[in-house]
Amino acid sequence: MNFEFSEEQRAFRDSARRYLSESYDFEARQKIIHSESPFSHQVWETCAELGWLYLPFPEQQGGLGGSILDSVLLFEELGRQLVVEPFLETLVLTGGVLSRNGSESSVQLLQELMAGKLQGAFAHTEAVSLGSELALSTRAEKQGDAYKLNGRKVVVHNLGSADVMVVTAKLSHDELALFLLRPDDKGVSLRTYPTIDGRTAGDISLKNVEVDESRLLFVGEAAETVLRQVQADAMLAMSADMVGSMNTL
Repeated sequence: MNFEFSEEQRAFRDSARRYLSESYDFEARQKIIHSESPFSHQVWETCAELGWLYLPFPEQQGGLGGSILDSVLLFEELGRQLVVEPFLETLVLTGGVLSRNGSESSVQLLQELMAGKLQGAFAHTEAVSLGSELALSTRAEKQGDAYKLNGRKVVVHNLGSADVMVVTAKLSHDELALFLLRPDDKGVSLRTYPTIDGRTAGDISLKNVEVDESRLLFVGEAAETVLRQVQADAMLAMSADMVGSMNTL
């Protein structure tokens, strides 16, 4: 198996490292995390202009068609500078679900995301474990052409900045489902807080939140498959981020 980077990948890594080392030193990071905003919108817009937000998505959806190795290269450079912008939450998790869904509405949201105009959050973790990662207490009950969601999610990163949220729930037949919600949906309550690493997270309370069928992204085995895939991508990205941080240390 060949683990050598291509010339194009090395050029991308070097350009990312150069930009971040010149524009995102530790002092700049400290100013960001002590500001009123959870991250720098200027940095985020620049990353969109540099094409970083287009990197992991297929060309037919408007992306650059990069591989997971390209994303690993990017996250290693982000880790070198302890970047706090929500690449993992928006790009890998929310973007990963929207890209795999591929519907017209999802691709439209994905294009807004790639342009740096949309933030996402991924809400799966719950306060009480029921013995399995897929044994969720958040439920979605079908009522006509809509679903009514009730439950609570905790430690949802980037929640305070999210325009859309991917939320996991169980249907009446205990099938896993992935829904697309918005923070201003009726019945959605948010509580946000800072995390120890200078980022932000929050908890979501869902009380009779009604969404139509168009916002059901995946259900059943397809939902479980997509959940595993985006979580695997996130683990690789976080591992690369930690490698970058350790290299700096």
